[in-house]
Amino acid sequence: MVEWFPWIIAANVIALGVVKPGYRVLTFLSFPIVLLSLIAAILIGSHTEANRNGFEFGATSVREALETYIEKERVRTERPTFLIFWREKSTPPPSAFTK
Repeated sequence: MVEWFPWIIAANVIALGVVKPGYRVLTFLSFPIVLLSLIAAILIGSHTEANRNGFEFGATSVREALETYIEKERVRTERPTFLIFWREKSTPPPSAFTK
């Protein structure tokens, strides 16, 4: 459908000049109506097929589960605010006097 979009628009514009004046509104509205009905049919068909194959739409998405996990990890590893002298575990810098 997308690859034919310029041709469909051109045919619709040509049809606007060819049809009787009483049918111009119908001709003008025919393209958006057909396009919206195709989109609706694709969405309904996709949901019907997914339900038939056993997919759940109410289940938690992978993104939501990942965001929940990240938030829990952030809270778990957050530094306590009541400790003033919080130090990270790190190795001391090498001394210039040792070889």
